[in-house]
Amino acid sequence: ATAATASGASGAPAVVAEEEDDDEPDSELPDLDLDEARTPGLEPYDPPFYDPVGTCLLGSPGRCAALSADNSLAAVGLADGSLKMLDVVGVMQTKDDPAVVRHMGKHVSAVNEVHFHPGQEVLASCSRDFSVHFHRVNRPETSSEPFRTLQESSAVRSFHFHPAGDHMLLATENPIGVFHCTHTHT
Repeated sequence: ATAATASGASGAPAVVAEEEDDDEPDSELPDLDLDEARTPGLEPYDPPFYDPVGTCLLGSPGRCAALSADNSLAAVGLADGSLKMLDVVGVMQTKDDPAVVRHMGKHVSAVNEVHFHPGQEVLASCSRDFSVHFHRVNRPETSSEPFRTLQESSAVRSFHFHPAGDHMLLATENPIGVFHCTHTHT
């Protein structure tokens, strides 16, 4: 399209778009019946257009993911409210579930975001269930339940740790941002 300049009501130039003539006919797209194309439940896995380094069966659709500071662990928050911690090297070496280091306690609803604490071996996750869960990542033999939970007054959409790790900012469905001290959790 080309543009021509005209004078607007305020005297300022206004840009008017002119259509170009195309001698080529529009290509016909096939009619798609989207209702017929949908299948209930999970869609089959279609391989990406690139060669992945590794894959891992999660059991539920992933919604968010994070890597630890040393890149040895990955965490995935799932649509069923659970968390899976993965051994990054294991994911690249095997195509099966042994790469899953730990299954972690569930939120009541889907996980919105996960982050590793920048200075401690802690994984945090948030959900629309009004909570932020904290899990210890260095003790796989301990309970998969969170060691601490922050209960908010509205759904937690997102959060992020301060680079020093002393504070975290929560984005909730409330129009007020919430800061928490990670030492006292107040």
